[in-house]
Formats: sequence, structure tokens, C-alpha cells
Amino acid sequence: MLKILTILSLTSMLLGCTGPLKKYPSFTTQNTISISSEEVNKVRYGRVIDKSIPNAQILIGQSPLQTNSGVVIGGPLDGLIIAEFFSNISRTNNKTNNQLDFLKTLKFSSTVEEKIRQQFSEKDIPLKVIDSQNADMKIIPFVFISSSTNDFFLDFTLTTEIKNKVKFYRYRDRSFTEMKNINKEKFLKISDNAFNQLIDIFILDLNNHLDIKKLDTALQSKCEKISGKSWGKVGTFNKVSFHFIHNDQDRCIATLKDSVGIEYPQVYIFNEGKL
Repeated sequence: MLKILTILSLTSMLLGCTGPLKKYPSFTTQNTISISSEEVNKVRYGRVIDKSIPNAQILIGQSPLQTNSGVVIGGPLDGLIIAEFFSNISRTNNKTNNQLDFLKTLKFSSTVEEKIRQQFSEKDIPLKVIDSQNADMKIIPFVFISSSTNDFFLDFTLTTEIKNKVKFYRYRDRSFTEMKNINKEKFLKISDNAFNQLIDIFILDLNNHLDIKKLDTALQSKCEKISGKSWGKVGTFNKVSFHFIHNDQDRCIATLKDSVGIEYPQVYIFNEGKL
């Protein structure tokens, strides 16, 4: 009983006011979907300790593998406020705001909406795309930029939300080694490819064609070379790991599970260019 209560408490702490979206319901032509163009709510879709860029679909924060003063920052939906965290990265974030000004003009929502409309039409998906906050499903696209110099990456993200339950699809890219190397032309190419793949995975999942329980040991061995074995930690000892799943195209697609056995509502795709 104590273990169950511990798991429930931990899950509640990580998810905050939202819950995990485990399976999509059946939809008809009467159901609607919207793609948000709003600034990313870091409390709802990231961590309070992340930094958001005003009016942009961008979050900046430390890698979950990094620690600060012995405190492990982590949790796929971590809502903990750790004030001392920003003391070490505030300068980095100020520089980042200046370097990445071009991102402020980008609305991933426009590109994502266009791609989703096309895919829905080609695959006869009945959901109707509308411009309203009252849609049955809401999609929030954004990119998370790591501020950690020794674990730098971009996580292009597609978040789906239904009735306060959420799921994340992330495309992790390590084409840039640090923030100052990011350039607009290359970023846009990576972004286009990332959201294409994320939408493909989302639609597979929407049609219940993505089996996250079917693990693939061959992919695990292959893909850990670019992902690493661990996503990060929740607390001091609870490690969250990548678990790669079988798929017809043998892509590096993984889910997250911690050492307690809790599965998190996140699906990762990795850029395999360095394999």
C-alpha cells in the first residue's frame, strides 16, 4: 500500500494540474482539433524553472541530466520551483535571447496546421481543424532548447491535450553543439523534418497503430548510441530511461519509464544522422 501511495504521490507531483493522455478516443466528423499559436505555457507544458521567450513558441532550460548544487532537476512534467537554479544560467539565457531573435518571428503552429490539414485529408481522418480554444483536442507545437553546454540539444515538440490530459511527442536533434552555432537556414530545415516526423508518429498513435509496449532490443542497442541510456532523474535516485519500441521503419522511437515502473506520456524520436 505504501508503494502505491508513493507512486500516486510522485505522479501527482510530476503532472501538476494535468494528467497523462494514455489513449486517444474514437473521433467522428463532429469532433474538432485546434493548433495553438500562443506563447508556450512553461508551467503547463514545461517546467516552472524553464525560461520562455515572450510571444514565441520556445522554452529554454537545463538538460534533465544536469544537476545544480546536488539537487537533481527533472521530471517530464516537473512543476517544482527551485529558485537557485536560475542563478547559474541567467547569463546564458540573456545571451540566448539576443542570439535567437529570429525564432521570435517563427510560429510553428502555422507550419504544423498546414501539415496536419494535408495529412488528415490524405488519410481520411475525420477530425475537423478549427481556430478555437474550445476544440475537442488541442495541439501545442514548440521547441525546447537546452541551455546546458555539455548536453546541448533541441527538442522539437508536439503536445496533444484532451480534457486536461496531455501527451508529448519530441524530436531530439543534436546538429548544433552550442547555442551560438544555431543559424536560421539550418534550423528551419531541421524544424521542417522534425515536425513531419512528429506528425507521422502522432497520426500513427491517433489511429492506435503505435504499440509502445512492444520493445525492440536491437533498436535499443543501436539507438542508445545517440540517446544515451538515461533521460534524467526524478528526485535523487529515481532514474528515467529511454525504452525503444518496434516500428516498421526501424526508426529510433522511444518511450520513457522510470525505475519505479511509471510510464510517462512522452514519445521521443531521435535524429539518426550521427549513427
